Amino acid sequence: MRKLIYILIFSTILFACSGKSKVIAIPKMKFIMWDIVNADEWMKLAVAKDSSITIKKENIALYNKIFALHKITKDEFYNSYSYYEIHPNEMKILLDSVASFGIRKRDTLTNHLK
Repeated sequence: MRKLIYILIFSTILFACSGKSKVIAIPKMKFIMWDIVNADEWMKLAVAKDSSITIKKENIALYNKIFALHKITKDEFYNSYSYYEIHPNEMKILLDSVASFGIRKRDTLTNHLK
C-alpha cells in the first residue's frame, strides 16, 4: 500500500513538472512581437484622432486577434514574454530580430515605392 502511495505522489510530481508551458521560439515570437508593437502604435494614432475610443477594450481586442492569427493563447504569449524578461541575452536577440525585421520591411516598402 505504501508503495502505491509513493508511486502516486511521485507520478503526480512528475506530471506537474512536465506540464510546464513551452516558450515560443524566437523566430515565431519575432512576428508576434512585431504585430503587437504595430497594434500599440496604431492604437496611439487612433486615440489621438478619436478620444471616444476606450484604449483597454480596443487593446484587448487587437491582442486577441493577434493571438488568434498566430494560433497561440494569451497565456502562452505572456509566459514566453516573462521567460524572455528573465533571460536578458535571449530578450536582446529577440528585440534585435524584431528591429531587423522592421528595417527590412521599411527597406522593402521604400524600394517598392521608388
